[in-house]
Amino acid sequence: MGFLTALGVDPRNVVFSSDTSEEQGRQFGKGRGTVDCCYPVKCISGHYGELVFGQKQKIDLLLSPMIYNLPSFLSGHVAKSLTCPRVMAAPENIKAGFIKEQDAFAEAGIRYVTPLVSLDEPLLVPKQLFETLRDAVPGLTYAETGRAVEAGFRALREFSGRLRAKSREVLEWCAREHRACLLVIARPYHMDPGIGHEIEVDLQAYGYPILWMPSATTSAPDTSSPRSTSATCGRRPTAPTRTRSCGAPRWRRASRGSPASSGCRPTSAAWTSRPTRRSSRSSSAPARSSSPSRTSTPPSPPAP
Repeated sequence: MGFLTALGVDPRNVVFSSDTSEEQGRQFGKGRGTVDCCYPVKCISGHYGELVFGQKQKIDLLLSPMIYNLPSFLSGHVAKSLTCPRVMAAPENIKAGFIKEQDAFAEAGIRYVTPLVSLDEPLLVPKQLFETLRDAVPGLTYAETGRAVEAGFRALREFSGRLRAKSREVLEWCAREHRACLLVIARPYHMDPGIGHEIEVDLQAYGYPILWMPSATTSAPDTSSPRSTSATCGRRPTAPTRTRSCGAPRWRRASRGSPASSGCRPTSAAWTSRPTRRSSRSSSAPARSSSPSRTSTPPSPPAP
């Protein structure tokens, strides 16, 4: 949104598709699927169909970037932070289902744009976006694209900072209360309830706060503050009230006022923008899935 608003797009003209659901796929994606073994990629057909056919007011430009890599707190410590190649190529893959018999985008008067973007290489992004968008957005200049990219990265840093601060708050609460929390190792789109099968909801029902890896805190605790603590969430929580058949303890539910989760729901996006000056409508197709495992530490035996 930071990039689009910096280009002059009114936020009210940005359209998001709904969460993934079977009804969405049946109604808008039927007959438009392409051959791909990746479940999140298959779901994109329903999101595209909803954006093209399911809007009360039509969109003008559908911008669906092919993201090559993503910024990460591990950048500099790993060779590359590349995205999944199937998800990266999904915009071109799914487009085939909408043009195999007739061009559904052209018939709806929608400009379909799919730039390849390297978000972990900020100096390349203005060039990548400008080469694709200059034909779709009349009057767009390279300098204007560069300023919009800077605004987009600034908004991303601020958003990530708020999420990590919340993660720190959750970890400190867990340490004070001797409670366990769960870190979900997954991609951002796994937070979509339709793709993630609402696994995090089930885990939270047992009182586990949920942290998502993209929002994991990277700062050391401030031990100088009396409110801060260097303890970790790995300490054993209070005794479980009952044990489930699988052997995992059923922890007490989170107390009132406890932080439930620090994860927001970013979505993978398909944008839209009006070719006539910058009042445009845009759209986003979310996707998520995760499968965290439940682990438990059995209580220590009583002292002799």
